[in-house]
Amino acid sequence: LATAKIQISLRDFSGTRQTLLNLLNTYPDTPDIASVYLMLGEANMECGLIQDASESFSRLYFQELTLNSRAGACLGAAECFIRMGKYDQAQKTAKRGYNFPTLVPGCNR
Repeated sequence: LATAKIQISLRDFSGTRQTLLNLLNTYPDTPDIASVYLMLGEANMECGLIQDASESFSRLYFQELTLNSRAGACLGAAECFIRMGKYDQAQKTAKRGYNFPTLVPGCNR
């Protein structure tokens, strides 16, 4: 995962994508699976693989790991829909992401 973080910071999205796919194939139960899917979605988008990116965000959303990961998945998927020209779907998906309770200490939402 550290290698993928370095690659993404260097904007090597193709390399990041390969690293993350190898990580998922080798360690499908990696403890930081949310970060893996978020980065994979971003790398796929930047490589022009919008459908693959959408699938990565969808997988993460339906794993129901944390509210933060689900919100990130919604926002990533919304960006995919915008890039595909599906603006109504993007709006619905983005609203779903913004409707999760804020994870700020002391917030009762």
